Amino acid sequence: MQKESSQIQQEVQQLFSPHPVPKPLADPLSSLRPVVAFLIAIQLLMGTGLLVFGLVRGPVELLIQAGVLFVAPAFLIVVYALALPKQTTDIFYLRSFKKDASSYRIRELLEVVLGRGYRLSGIRDPRKRVPHFLKPLFLVPMMLAYAGSKYLNLEAKEDWKARLWRSLADAKGVVLDLRDLTEFVIEEIELVLVCIQPDRILFVVQSEREYAKLKNRLANNGVDVAPLGHVVVWDETMPGNEEEFASRCQTYCQQLPGHVAGLAVSAVPLIQGFVKSAQALRLEKASAWAQYAVGIALLFALSFISGEIDLLGEWPWLGVVLGALVVLQLAFLLNHFVGVVKKMRMARRFNPAYKLHLRADLLKGLWLGLMLIVLAAGLMFAGVRHIYAGYLDRAEQVRFESGYRILELITMDAFLSGGPTIVDTQTLLEILEPSSASLFKLNGKNLDMMNSPGSIWVAVPQTETEKATLGFSWAGMEIAPRCTFETLSKLAAELEIDSLIYERCSMNSR
Repeated sequence: MQKESSQIQQEVQQLFSPHPVPKPLADPLSSLRPVVAFLIAIQLLMGTGLLVFGLVRGPVELLIQAGVLFVAPAFLIVVYALALPKQTTDIFYLRSFKKDASSYRIRELLEVVLGRGYRLSGIRDPRKRVPHFLKPLFLVPMMLAYAGSKYLNLEAKEDWKARLWRSLADAKGVVLDLRDLTEFVIEEIELVLVCIQPDRILFVVQSEREYAKLKNRLANNGVDVAPLGHVVVWDETMPGNEEEFASRCQTYCQQLPGHVAGLAVSAVPLIQGFVKSAQALRLEKASAWAQYAVGIALLFALSFISGEIDLLGEWPWLGVVLGALVVLQLAFLLNHFVGVVKKMRMARRFNPAYKLHLRADLLKGLWLGLMLIVLAAGLMFAGVRHIYAGYLDRAEQVRFESGYRILELITMDAFLSGGPTIVDTQTLLEILEPSSASLFKLNGKNLDMMNSPGSIWVAVPQTETEKATLGFSWAGMEIAPRCTFETLSKLAAELEIDSLIYERCSMNSR
C-alpha cells in the first residue's frame, strides 16, 4: 500500500513538473488553533508569573495585572472550545455562493447527522473573506465569524480548482448542492465525479423531477452522473421534509468508507490551467506574510496607544473603536453560543450522541473559562481592596498632617506673640479653638488624633529663645523631632514613600 502511494506521488509530481503539486485549500481556523493555544499558554504563564511576583514582592498593581491576564485567556478558551475545529475537513459541501443563505439549515442538519467523526466545510465566498492584515486585529471576531458560518471557511484564489482537487484526496465524502447550476458548480461536479467514487457523493436537489432535468443538463455538458449516487430532496415547504432529509443523510453517512479517497491522477487534465508556478506561489506567500506583518504592527500600535490614557483623551475615536471591538466580540460569541445550543436541540431529534458531544465541549470551555474568570475576579478584588485600604490610610495621613500643621502654627504664633508658654500637650490643647480641639483627645502626655493611629507630643518646651518643638508618632512608631535612618527606611516601606508624613520625617532626618 505504501509503495503504491509512493508511486502515485511520484507520478503526480512528474505530471505537474516543473510546477509544484497544488496544496490543499487553505483552512484559517485549523491554522489558528496552535496560534490560539500559544496565546492562551503565554497569557497564563505571564499571569502566573505576575501573581507569584506580586505575592512575594507585594505591589498590588502586579496582582491587578495578573487578574487582567487571567481574564483574556478565559475568553480565548471558550472560543477555542466552541469555534475552532478539532480535525481537518473530510466532507466537502460544494454549491453556488448564491445559495449560501438557504443552504445554512441543510448544512446544520448534515453536521448533526454526520456527528463528531466528520467535519463538514467548503470554499468561502471570496466577498466574505477577512483580509490577511485584519486577521491579527480582529482575531476573535474572525474566528467566530468563520466558525459555523453560512459562508463556510476554506479559502483559495485563482487556483481554487487545483487546490480543491488536492483537498478531495483527503475527503471521505462530498455533498453537491445542485439547486443552482452555475458554470463553477458544473466544473466542481465534473471534478468530483472524476475524483470521488459514486458511493461517497450526496446530491442535494429541489425535487426528484428537477434532478432528472439537471441530470440531462449535465449530460449535455458532458458530465455523466453515476446512478449509484445518493439523491436527497430539500424543500422546506413539504411537510416532513426535514425528517426525510435527515433519514437519507443518515443512510449516506452509514455507508461512507472509513478511508479517504486518495489522489485522482485521472483528474489532472481538468486542473492543469489552474496550477500556479513556484514563483507565483512565493509571491503569494510573501504578500500574505507582509499583510500579516502589517496587521501585527497595527495591533501593537493600537495596544500601545490604548495604554496611554492621555492619547485616548486626544483621540476619543480610539476609545469608541476599542469599545466597539469588545462589543463585537461579545455579540459574535453570544451568536455562536446560540448556534451551538440550536444544534444541540437538533441533535436531540436526529443524533443524540452528537448532542452529548456538543454539550461536553460547551461545558468544558465554559467551566475552564469560568474558573479563570473567578480566579481573576478574586485577584482583582484583592487588589481593589488593597487600593481602597491604601486610600483610607492616605486620607488618615492627610488629616493627621493637617492637624499637625495647625499645632505647629499655634506654637509658632505663641512664640512670636509672647503668648502662653507651651510646655506640654495639656497647655497646647487648652489654646486650641473648640473646632480644632475636637480633632484630638488627651492620652497621658500625648494628643491622639481621633480615628487615626497618629499621636503628637511637645518634644521641646517653649522658652524665651526657642519655640516649642512637636514630636509625633504613627502607629506606635516614634518619628520626630529627629528621625534615624533606620526609622526612615521602615517608614518608607510602611507609608509607600509618597506620603506627607514620610516627607516630614525626611526633613527631620537632615
